Amino acid sequence: MHVFKLNIKRIFFICAVFLLISCDNNKQIKLCSDDLLDELIRAKYVDDREVKKIWEKIRENRYVNESGKDLEVRTKFVKMQFLFESTLSSMIKYGMVKNAMIITHTSYPSTPLRTDGINASMLTPKETIIDPETLNTIVMRHKSLHDYLNREGKLYAVYKKPKKEEDIPGFNIYKQNLGKYYKNLFDVPVNDFDDQYQGASYLVECNNGETILFSISGAQVHDIKNNNWTIYYGSIRSQEVYGHYKALQNLYSKYGLDFDFKV
Repeated sequence: MHVFKLNIKRIFFICAVFLLISCDNNKQIKLCSDDLLDELIRAKYVDDREVKKIWEKIRENRYVNESGKDLEVRTKFVKMQFLFESTLSSMIKYGMVKNAMIITHTSYPSTPLRTDGINASMLTPKETIIDPETLNTIVMRHKSLHDYLNREGKLYAVYKKPKKEEDIPGFNIYKQNLGKYYKNLFDVPVNDFDDQYQGASYLVECNNGETILFSISGAQVHDIKNNNWTIYYGSIRSQEVYGHYKALQNLYSKYGLDFDFKV
């Protein structure tokens, strides 16, 4: 009877340890950019329930995926993209980052780099009616991407090589930006464009040695047939992000790009 009691205690002890380990493994570790993102969301979107909800999902799971009508899904995802770009610019400004790079992988060059920041409607087909909030996100990202480039952050713009440059709305503005940011904005037109990963990926090496990935996928504003949106956000070593990070590395290597920070 005495031995049985000891065995029961031992079983309870083992179960308790197992539960603690499981809880610890499931608990998300705070990233170097989390606090700044929190502050920005409180400052800019305190009353925007959709943005706050999607941020809560991302923080909890380091991944979110949604499909639906373009108006219902695009705006909140692009707002999160704007928030991360703004956060990254602030981190560079305050010396919180060792290295940073962005790779945009889209059928046309990055949308905010093809607008003057005022007339965003020029980037959409005439037969397409785009809501004002979507147009506003383009203007917002025009500011956040230019802030990042002005702080000498590197950006590689991968896009499908066109038959004629003039077929792409705003290409003349994009070429002006290539001249303006010739040291850190790199033009990467490709013939073998892979439609699977349309979006943008941000790789950031923080001062504490942690490397984080923010990766968003979704169709550009001129092509709204595909309304499936995804964000990965976390340490490249985490189980939630690692597989996607390796897939991106393999994809970008086809274009001669190294998506890492080699010593």
